[in-house]
Amino acid sequence: MAELKTSPRTAGGKTRLIDRAYNLEVAVKQFMCGDVVPGCSAVLRGTENEILTAVAAHADADDPTAVTDSLLAQVRERIVIAA
Repeated sequence: MAELKTSPRTAGGKTRLIDRAYNLEVAVKQFMCGDVVPGCSAVLRGTENEILTAVAAHADADDPTAVTDSLLAQVRERIVIAA
């Protein structure tokens, strides 16, 4: 599967990503880490896969044992379309 190469674009007041390889428009998503880890102020934006990758790196930097299936499930439930 090809890597998603994206470019930001604003359409209708919402930020979107454009997949240049397939000319597809993808809504930018957002995850607020504090929704899962109280006190954390990190806000991650991108596609769902980009967010999950960033969350894994972010959690691994603090505690390598923190990245679990349960954590990723909680993150998936809290990813929203960015305003």
